[in-house]
Amino acid sequence: MKELIVPSLRQILDNSARNYGEDVFIEYIEDGKKIQKSYIEVRLDALAACRYLRSFSTEKRHIAILGKTGYEYIIFFLAIILSGNAAVPLAPEISASEAAKLVETADVDAFIYGDVFLKKAGELDKLCPKLFPLLNYDEPGLFNILKRKYSDDSEFSYLSEFEVDLNDCCAIIYTSGT
Repeated sequence: MKELIVPSLRQILDNSARNYGEDVFIEYIEDGKKIQKSYIEVRLDALAACRYLRSFSTEKRHIAILGKTGYEYIIFFLAIILSGNAAVPLAPEISASEAAKLVETADVDAFIYGDVFLKKAGELDKLCPKLFPLLNYDEPGLFNILKRKYSDDSEFSYLSEFEVDLNDCCAIIYTSGT
């Protein structure tokens, strides 16, 4: 039987940026304006967020992400996986007590959240005292700070230069009704 060789997410991002460069990768509306991000921009943003996560720890962790799907959510979901961690996406409308149960079941160490989960983040923090809140990705200006501080030419650039084990779990996905 022939062994199937699957590229890593990092390899996919690198190859896409190299092959499609400034072509539009993603398009969305923000404050009534159409925003377009190229393959290169998505790669750079995801790697900056990856370096930010690895600056806390290079050990593999399970990191929950709670919020509405949008550009920052997508970038941090990618960053969790790129950083060698396992992403645990949870629905933004989930209650803090239900999130606490899933966090415990999935052995989550930390969480990232958007404004839609802001009020519940404090509750979750109290219900799970060992859980570390990494950041609110909707914090004004935060994303631009991360892109500057953790850029390709920053002192943190080495944090994204490592090989992931392609056999490791990279996401734990809970679906409704299962």
